[in-house]
Amino acid sequence: MIGHFTDAKIYHQDEDGTTYYLVYYYIVNGQKYEISTSFGSGVIPKQDSTRVIKYNPNYPEEAMLVGGESFVLLWLVGGMFTVISILFLIETFNKKNKKEKVHRFNFFTFGMGIFFCSLCFGILYMMTGTFSSIKIFNIYRLNFLIPGLILTVLILVGLYFIVFSIYQAIFYKKNN
Repeated sequence: MIGHFTDAKIYHQDEDGTTYYLVYYYIVNGQKYEISTSFGSGVIPKQDSTRVIKYNPNYPEEAMLVGGESFVLLWLVGGMFTVISILFLIETFNKKNKKEKVHRFNFFTFGMGIFFCSLCFGILYMMTGTFSSIKIFNIYRLNFLIPGLILTVLILVGLYFIVFSIYQAIFYKKNN
């Protein structure tokens, strides 16, 4: 089911800015229903933009927005902190033979690349509700050029870290 953005209600407001509940409507059997996000967003989508909604066919008022809910961000951030902690431990224990391992695969660099890519792509997903790069680009191209560029640059930095760490491992293997 496709829901259409209709309204934004204030979620929180202070000197740092305002965040909003985003309200969407959907129609089942000719009857209009509304659903709002369970978190605040600082970005208000264009009027009548769409989002996927799943609802209970027996009770259409029981519905949920697909994608972009806060639990995704919690899992993403929790997973990244876990991975980064493990990478720090691996890097710490690899320090004793550091002179011999100058060009070996660098877990820390690779992990930071994964961190940047997944965090920034996760933020883009949270703000747009889609994993499609084309849809994300279209939303940011029209409305939010600067935040989109910053997140894109950070994704490119992450990709550089990933490629660099793999290149180091290949270079080390060829020379030894």
